[in-house]
Amino acid sequence: MAMKKRIRLRWVALLTAVLLLGLPLYGFADNVISVTVTPATVGVTVNPTSVAYGLLAYDTVSGAQSITATNTGTSAANLQIQGAVASDGATSTWTLASSRGENQYTHEFNDGTNWGFLTTSAQTLKNGVAAGGTADFQLRLGMPTSSGSTAQHSTTVTVIATMP
Repeated sequence: MAMKKRIRLRWVALLTAVLLLGLPLYGFADNVISVTVTPATVGVTVNPTSVAYGLLAYDTVSGAQSITATNTGTSAANLQIQGAVASDGATSTWTLASSRGENQYTHEFNDGTNWGFLTTSAQTLKNGVAAGGTADFQLRLGMPTSSGSTAQHSTTVTVIATMP
């Protein structure tokens, strides 16, 4: 009877050590899996990087200017586009709007299907552009109906790449 208790105590001690201390049991082997990962990236370049609409009269719309955006990342990307106010760099600014007015201009983009008005918030240009893929689009500018400034105004258009 004493022998059975000793054997039971040994097994209990062994199992406790295995469970608490993580000691390996005989007949089992460790296997290691080597894991690597490469982060997916998105990026975008545009060509050309500047557009000159030239000399435009008030209350007119420019001709369309073609631009190509290229996904320079390693993953598919969603491309967004946004406009900004226009300024003469001194005292005059024109507000970006969806209709022309005094000191208020429009800037439109065409994604290959439809014309839409740029806003100061990002909006969809094209979704799912493959790595190395391109998205062609056009821009056109609508001059204010009038302004107190006859100075040249400049603005920016930002193209943004995001993960789908």
